[in-house]
Amino acid sequence: MFLLGRLVLAVTAGLLAGCAVGPDYHRPDVLLLKQYHSQPAVQQRSASRMAQAHAGLGAADLLRRRPDIIVAERHLAAFHARTGSRDEKNRRSGR
Repeated sequence: MFLLGRLVLAVTAGLLAGCAVGPDYHRPDVLLLKQYHSQPAVQQRSASRMAQAHAGLGAADLLRRRPDIIVAERHLAAFHARTGSRDEKNRRSGR
């Protein structure tokens, strides 16, 4: 019982010491910049400019097939939603 009383006293003293130290803290003032000095402000990129990246890589065929690819991805997503998770099926079959 004597040990328990000392433990309670030590914990209480530690908590009270933490309360006595805490209130004197004040957050330092920090000057925040809107942008870095050596870096211009970020500009908004247009979607058409990003779409032209495929043409620059010689992927004209990809640009022509893009709507088909998007539709195929939707069909795959719908199939997996109807039949359950693809990963779950692979786990069951041991792949």
